[in-house]
Amino acid sequence: MNCKFFGALTYTVNLNLHIGELAKNENEQQLNQIRITLLDQVLQLINDGAVLHSGMFVIKKMLSNLSLLFMNSSRTWTNPLLTLINCVVLDRVSDSNIANDQIDKALSSLPFSKIYVLLIFAQILAEELVKKEATNVSNVQTHNLVHEHLFPTVQKLMTSLLNLSPERKLIDTWLDCLASWVGYASKAEFDSTERYDLIGLLSICISLVTSTDYAISQKAIETLSEALETNATFFNSQLKADLLSMLFGEVGVQYVRYFSSQQDEKSVADFARLIIAFLDTDLNSLVLKLNNDENAYIFDFLVVLTDYPGTPIEEESVSREFADFWLRFADYCICEDTTLQTLLNDKPGGHEALSEKIKALFERVTQIYWKKAHVPEDKEDFSQYKQEFALYRRDIGDLFESVYPLVKLPLIINLLMTIERSIQTGKLEDIEPSLYLVTCISKDFGDGEVDPQLVQHLSAILDANLLPIVLQAKTGRFRYLVSTTIQFFSSADWFYKIEAGTKYLPQILSFLFDCMTNTNIYQLSSSKAISSICSQCRYSLIEFLPSFETIITEMINNTTIDPVVRQRIINAYASIIEGVKDPVVQGENLFKLFDLLDKKSLSVFAGLATANAEEREKMVDYLTSLISSVSAVGRGMQLPDEVEGYYTQDQESKVREYWTTDPLGIHSKLLTIITNFTMTNEVLSENYQIIEEAVNLFKCGLTEPLPGPFVFDCATILQFIVTKFNSLKKSHAYPLLYSLLNSVVTAHYRTLDLEALHGAINTIFLSKLPVIEDDPDLVQSSLNLFSTMLTTRPSLLLSNEKLLMTLLEFAFRHLGSNERFVLKALEKFWTRFITLRKGDRQDTVMVKRLFNETELGYVLTFNVLKYMFATQRSNLETFIEIIKQLVAKYPLMMNKWLQEAFPKLNEEREKKIQNWEIFVKKIMLTRGTRSANDLIKDFWLEVNGLINYN
Repeated sequence: MNCKFFGALTYTVNLNLHIGELAKNENEQQLNQIRITLLDQVLQLINDGAVLHSGMFVIKKMLSNLSLLFMNSSRTWTNPLLTLINCVVLDRVSDSNIANDQIDKALSSLPFSKIYVLLIFAQILAEELVKKEATNVSNVQTHNLVHEHLFPTVQKLMTSLLNLSPERKLIDTWLDCLASWVGYASKAEFDSTERYDLIGLLSICISLVTSTDYAISQKAIETLSEALETNATFFNSQLKADLLSMLFGEVGVQYVRYFSSQQDEKSVADFARLIIAFLDTDLNSLVLKLNNDENAYIFDFLVVLTDYPGTPIEEESVSREFADFWLRFADYCICEDTTLQTLLNDKPGGHEALSEKIKALFERVTQIYWKKAHVPEDKEDFSQYKQEFALYRRDIGDLFESVYPLVKLPLIINLLMTIERSIQTGKLEDIEPSLYLVTCISKDFGDGEVDPQLVQHLSAILDANLLPIVLQAKTGRFRYLVSTTIQFFSSADWFYKIEAGTKYLPQILSFLFDCMTNTNIYQLSSSKAISSICSQCRYSLIEFLPSFETIITEMINNTTIDPVVRQRIINAYASIIEGVKDPVVQGENLFKLFDLLDKKSLSVFAGLATANAEEREKMVDYLTSLISSVSAVGRGMQLPDEVEGYYTQDQESKVREYWTTDPLGIHSKLLTIITNFTMTNEVLSENYQIIEEAVNLFKCGLTEPLPGPFVFDCATILQFIVTKFNSLKKSHAYPLLYSLLNSVVTAHYRTLDLEALHGAINTIFLSKLPVIEDDPDLVQSSLNLFSTMLTTRPSLLLSNEKLLMTLLEFAFRHLGSNERFVLKALEKFWTRFITLRKGDRQDTVMVKRLFNETELGYVLTFNVLKYMFATQRSNLETFIEIIKQLVAKYPLMMNKWLQEAFPKLNEEREKKIQNWEIFVKKIMLTRGTRSANDLIKDFWLEVNGLINYN
C-alpha cells in the first residue's frame, strides 16, 4: 500500500512541477492525456478491494491530484465530478458526461464503497478550491465555472446520496462535505459576484439533528455551528425558523437530557455552541422576543443551559461558551438602546417594560456566574487547570462589568450584602467571588459615580472586621481571598476620595503592610496597592508619616526585600511627604530618609572590593535598588501638573524661601549620594543602571515650577554630565548623558548659559566624534540633542560656528546610514534646520545666508539624492521629507541645486539616471506639498528598475 501511495505522490510532484507551464501554454492535448491517465489510475484503485478496505489514503491522494489538474485546466475541464461519476458508472475512462438529472439513476447502480469515493472527491474539490491562491481574474473565472458547472452536480450528488444509504460512515462524510462547501461558497461570495443557494443541503443537515443515532445528531450539530459561524447569510428565514423550533423545542430538550444523563458534557457544550451561533445572527430579534411572554421558554432554556452542573473548566465548559454570548448580548442591549426605543415607540411603556425584563434576565444570569466564579481551591487537581480557570473568571468579570449599566446599583449592592452575610455566618468561601466581582464592576468608577448606598455597605463590611478575618485566613485554602482583597483595595480610590472612606485608610494600610511584611506571596501586590493608595490619598495620610519611618528603615536595611517592593514603598512615603505643604516638615523627613540611604550605601560600598563574585552581584543589585529608591522619591515628590492654586501665596513663598536656602543641605546630600554611586567606586562607576537612575534623579526636578529638593541649577547638572563623561571608560552610557542634556535644553533653553553649554558639548560631542561616528545609537542621541536645540532656541547651536560646521559635515556623512532610527533622527535634524521655525531674526538670516551664499544647499541636495537612490524603500520617507522642505523653503535655489546634482550623480553612477529633467520640473511644481511624496517614490522605483504594483 505504501508503494501505491508513493506512486500517487510522484504524480503530485510532477503535476506541481509542470502543470503551471502546461496550463499557461494552454496545451490542451497534454492536459487531456494527463486527465485520462489519472482517471484510469483512480478506477484501478477503486476496483481493488484491498485498496478500498485499507488504502483510502492512496485514493484520496489521487483524487487530490485530479483536483489539482482541474484547478489548472478549469476552462477546458469544467466538471471533474461529473466526469468521475460517468467513469465510475461505465467502469472505464470516457470523455462523455451524463446529465445531472441522470445522477439518481446512475448512483442506484453503484455499490456503497464507490458512492463514498465520489462524495470524498466532492469534499476534496471544495477544500482544494479554498486553498487555491491565484490572481483576481483567474479567481473570478474559477468561481464562475464552479458555480455554473461543478456545484449543481455536487448539489445533486449530495441530495441523492442520503436517499440511497443510511450508512453512518456515508452520513459522516456527507456532513464533512457540506462543511467544506460552506467554506468554499463563503470564500467565493467574498471574492466574486456569485451567490450560493445552500438552503436545500442545510435543510437536510437540520433534519439530521433529529436522527435517532445520537452520533449523527452530534455531527450535524457541529456542522450547523460551523456553517453559522462561517456565513450566517446562507440561512434564510425559514431555515432560521426551523432551527429555532428545533433548538428550543422538544428536540433540544431531549438532546440535552440524553447527553447529560450520559455525562457527555462535550456534546452539550457543542449544542450550546450551535444555539449561540444561531442567536448571534440576530440579537435584535432576540431582545424583542423578551417583550413577549410566549417566548419565556427560550430564555428559561438558555438560563438552564448556562447553569449546567459541575465545576467550570474541570467538569463543564457550557457556562464558558455562554459567558461570551451573554457579554455580547449585554453590550448589544446597551449600544442599541436608542434603536430599541425607536422600535417600541408605538407601544406605550414598551421600552420601560423591555428594560425591566432585560434587567430581570441578567439578574438571573449573574446569579449563576456568581456561583461559577467560586475558585475550587480545595480540588486536588485544580493546579492543572488553574490558568484556564483564571481566564474563565476574567470573562465573568468582564460580563459583570458589561451588565452593570443594565442592572445598575442592585448588582453591586447584592454582592456587598452577600459579603456582609458571609462575614456574619462565617461562609468565607462566598466572600472572595463577591469581592472579585465588585472589583471588576467598580475599578473604573469615577468621582461622580459613588452612590451613598455603596459607601454605606462597604463601610459596614469594614466595620464587620473583614480585614482581620481575611488576615486570619491568609494561609491554606483561602489565599485567593487575600489576593482579591488586596486587588480590591488597590483599585477602590473612589472610596478613599470621600470623607466617609478616608477614615478607613489606617486599617486598610495596616492590612496591606501586614500582607507585605509577613509573607512573600503578597509582597508585590500589596506594595503596589500601598503605592497606589498613597499616591491617590497623600493629603489624607500625613498623620501616617511617623508610622512609615519604621517601615522605611526596614525597607532600606533589609537587603532581602524585593527591589520593586522597596521602591514602591519609598515612593509611597515620598507621595505622603509631598502632600505636606510645610517645607520644614518635608525637609526633616527627606533628610532622615536620604541620610539613612547614604549611610547604608556607604557601609555596603566598603565591602564591595573584598566580596567574591556572587556576593558582589547581590551587593550591586541591592545598591542599584537603593539609588532607584532615591529617584523613586523624586518622582513621588513631583508637584501636580496643574500647580496653580495648589499652594496659597503664603505657602508658596515659604516653599521658595526654604528650598532656596536649603537649611538641612538636602541638595548637597543628594549630590553626595550621586557622586558616591557614580564616580568614586570602580565597581559601580560604569554600571549602566546606576548611571540611568542618577540621570532620572536629575530629571525629576527639571520641569518643577518651584524650587524643591530635586531641583538643581543647570550648572550643577552640566558639571555632572561633563565629569561623568570624562570618567567613563566605555561609551555604553553616553546616550543617557545625551538624554539628560536634551532634557536640560528642553526645560531651560531660555536661561541656559551658552559658554557652559558649549563646554559640555565640546566634551560629549566634539572630543568624542570618532567614537560617536562608529555607534549608530550615539549618532541618533547626538542628532536628537541638536534637533532639540533647533526646535527650542536655535542660537544655542548657531552661535558656535565651529560646532555648527562640524555638525553639518557629520549630518551629511550619516545620510548613508542603513539604520532606520538614525535616518529618522537625520530627518528631524535637517527639516528643523531648513525651516528654523523658532529662530529669531539673526538666526534666520544666518541660515538663509548659509543656503544662499555657500555650497551647503547643493551639497545637501547632492547627498540626499545620492543616498536616497541607494537606500531601501522603507527608508524613503526621510529623504522625501528633506527634499520637500528644500523645495518649499528655497524653490529657486533648489531648482538650481537639482540641475547641478543630477549630472554630477550620473558621473559617479554606473547606471545613469534617465528623465531626471522631467522629474525636476514636476517636483518644483509640487512646491513641497504632499503631492511630492508619490512623485519621488515613483521616480525612485524608476531609477532602481522596480515596478509600482499599487
